[in-house]
Amino acid sequence: MKWLVESVIKHLNKVLPPNIVYAPIKANVLDVGTNDAPRKSIALRIIPSAPGEQYFEGETIKKNFQILVKSPDGLEAMSSVEAIAEELHNLHRRSFHSVDTSYKLITMEKYVEPNWVDKTEANEQIYTALFTTELEKGG
Repeated sequence: MKWLVESVIKHLNKVLPPNIVYAPIKANVLDVGTNDAPRKSIALRIIPSAPGEQYFEGETIKKNFQILVKSPDGLEAMSSVEAIAEELHNLHRRSFHSVDTSYKLITMEKYVEPNWVDKTEANEQIYTALFTTELEKGG
């Protein structure tokens, strides 16, 4: 869902400092580094989720997404994903800087805590956290 990806990216870029969002946040994939040139990278991707709820006058949309962060400095990657997870968890209780009012954010919660994923061949550390959202069309 393009709206969710663009809105979360906009929100994170607006509220978090450059030492946390240390690379442009991209949709779906992390940048690939090499042994000679490891690359810092942050990605957001939509992942499988259950359907939303049906109501008499409409329905909600459920979307899950994953944040991935990568850095040759494992502590930097870990700090970044933890700060991002803290910002996004229960975001529906604060101001959400969305791209427009096509949807209304009902809930946004982390459902998998930040965790280490892998070390790449270029010695980059990857961390992730998973989130679930519920949206209403035409917020």
